[in-house]
Amino acid sequence: MPRHLIPNKSGVHRAACISLYRALLRQGPKLHLDSRQLFSFNHIVRENFSKHVKICSPRDIRNALGLGYETLKALVSSNGAQLSRLSCALTHFQELRSSNTPSAAAPQTSAIVKKKVPHQLIIKARPNTPSVLSRPFLSLSGPRHVPKLVSANGIPFLRFKKPQSPYLSRIIRDKVKQHSRRFDHLYDLEHQIVLAKDEDHWDKILDETCGLRRETENGDDVRFTSWATVVQHARAIVSWKLREETLNNAETARKMYSIIEQEKTLAAREQDQGKKAAE
Repeated sequence: MPRHLIPNKSGVHRAACISLYRALLRQGPKLHLDSRQLFSFNHIVRENFSKHVKICSPRDIRNALGLGYETLKALVSSNGAQLSRLSCALTHFQELRSSNTPSAAAPQTSAIVKKKVPHQLIIKARPNTPSVLSRPFLSLSGPRHVPKLVSANGIPFLRFKKPQSPYLSRIIRDKVKQHSRRFDHLYDLEHQIVLAKDEDHWDKILDETCGLRRETENGDDVRFTSWATVVQHARAIVSWKLREETLNNAETARKMYSIIEQEKTLAAREQDQGKKAAE
């Protein structure tokens, strides 16, 4: 199958799937579930998306996306009775998952084999390649081609020709994956704050009822950071990285747009010089 017909290689298809994935995960906190049921709900969504991430059949893709949109519609318009049934189903799923989890002492039957990327498939940049932001070049050995400013999931780049460089494709793919990982991590930290607050509440109960306090050798109380503070600090770091990434992409896009305007000016000037030389 040609590359441009493979669904999971299409940017439009990937954007639609990611939007559906995030919309389903956002419905979790709105269902008024406890922490274990919310974890089960998120696990079901992620497991189903991971299971269907490589399907290429149009019929299977249509069925999978249809099921996802029907589930999202049902969650948005669910009433109290449906939420109660969903809560019972998630509790039952959690019990089945706990009973099917192998114990730590059980022998491992199979080892996980990591795929090794062949050396010839690792795409590297050419040595001494100038940065794209160092353009425009005042003199060229051939005709000047004005690039186009393209955005790939919010990542700007200049396209000079098709097909584009495999090295450029790898950079864009790595940046998109990194942004997706940071967003998923931020979403996980949002749910971990609830668990961290429960841990802080439990520590407070132990301190008030049992008098459990941490003391140094001198008998002074140990001041330790709360669970919620640690999670909030981690969330602030991830949010700062995402915000910094967005600002860097915007600044890069402005520089690339300036390069395009300069390339257009030079191209028009060279075209006029060529006409005068021909006369």
